[in-house]
Amino acid sequence: MARYTKKQALRDCAVIWGWLAKSGSSNKPNIPAEVIDIGQFTLWCPCCEYALGDGEHLKCNKCPLKGLWGSEVHGMPDQNAKGEFYYCEGSDSPYHLWIYSGTVDERKKYAKVIADECNRLLKA
Repeated sequence: MARYTKKQALRDCAVIWGWLAKSGSSNKPNIPAEVIDIGQFTLWCPCCEYALGDGEHLKCNKCPLKGLWGSEVHGMPDQNAKGEFYYCEGSDSPYHLWIYSGTVDERKKYAKVIADECNRLLKA
């Protein structure tokens, strides 16, 4: 994939999470290709694609949604040395809460939180 801009990442994330908020799906790879080609993104995430930049390691501190993910970071020591902290995996992040949601309504709720933040940042 060509160098990804922050605006492109947020726009594509808004599409992905908007679809997940409407569908209640628990699986990003199930997003229909006519919505977006999810397979083109590192970890199925446009923000991860942006954080990857031109390197081979994620630099999660560059994630456009870092402020949404909460205070806890998740990562292994070797990942942290590379700057891979996986802020989105913290137990208080809407992404983590979406992954571990027990109901469709909960998944929709947390997906909407992420989509709304993408749209808010696009307007800022």
